[in-house]
Amino acid sequence: MPIPPADAEILRQVLALPTSPFHEAHVARFVEAFARERDLPCKRDRFGNLYVSYHHGQPRSQPIVLEAHMDHPGFHVESVKDGRARLAFLGKGPSIDLTGEPLLVYNDTNPTEARSATIVSCTQADGFYRPLFAEAEVDPGVQVGDFATFDLTTWQLRNHRLHARAHDDLAQVAATLCTLDRLARQRDEAHVIGLFTRAEEVGFIGAYGATEDDHLPENAVIICLECSGMPRSRGFVVRSGDLTTTYNHWATTRLLQLADAEAKQRDDFLFQTPLPRRGTCNASLYVARNRIATGLTLPLENYHNWGPDRVRAEVIDARDWASLVHFLHVIGTQFGPYENIQHAVQQHMDRLWQSERGNL
Repeated sequence: MPIPPADAEILRQVLALPTSPFHEAHVARFVEAFARERDLPCKRDRFGNLYVSYHHGQPRSQPIVLEAHMDHPGFHVESVKDGRARLAFLGKGPSIDLTGEPLLVYNDTNPTEARSATIVSCTQADGFYRPLFAEAEVDPGVQVGDFATFDLTTWQLRNHRLHARAHDDLAQVAATLCTLDRLARQRDEAHVIGLFTRAEEVGFIGAYGATEDDHLPENAVIICLECSGMPRSRGFVVRSGDLTTTYNHWATTRLLQLADAEAKQRDDFLFQTPLPRRGTCNASLYVARNRIATGLTLPLENYHNWGPDRVRAEVIDARDWASLVHFLHVIGTQFGPYENIQHAVQQHMDRLWQSERGNL
């Protein structure tokens, strides 16, 4: 499935934004401006998560929440002295020698003003969420509190392979925005909230905050949008769980029903249903917090920029992303009341029982 030009432009702009855990300001400002341009309500909770709402024509109060996190693993500048900086890596980082890797250093004010840096040494540290520290030679002007990303392309498209620094999870931020854009332009009957969370890569911190705040409706059906290392070009993944837990089975059942129906209508609509037993996503946090949550995942290569021998851009199949965006619009307009899912399955089982019980 090809990417529509309007969606491609949104994707290109979002992928160009620098980000890191606790340094999501550039992505957040883009989301807020996007909402203002389309007259969509946008709220920020006390933890910095954003909620962009589209509600037209449906009186029901149970929204579909499309959730994507705004961060990607990166470095935080802890100290600077004599042209050298000590950097702490936030997130699960590449388990390879980073000596000599070029970086781009940003502040939280200007997304286009980057200073150069080069890692001269790195050390592993105990703990899953901060696996390494690095020392880097930095340009003048780098300050404590700045953040750094790997110096990688933000857009390179070759034979459907889209290379970018931070598909995880900016490609899903863009997918959510494209869905809201399409709903608003077409004035579809739907109740959809785009939830853009912070600091997923260091332990689902923003998502936990969302469950502590009253901006996230208690009865919302949350569809967590993620990226995971698995084979591309077979379609996006309807994800029923992760390394930590399985997700809400009735919500996942409805996603599978909708995906099956769509695949029967379109030959270029591809999806897959493996159960990735790697990584943990925000959906597990929501399930643990007694929310209705399931997930959709984009397959990608070079997860968290781990190449086979060096740091590399992440890679997705552009057709997988286009199918996902198409499906998010289907979900927004066709998901239906959550309580109807279990009821329909129960009715089917009741019919089978009434038909065959006499044979027992």
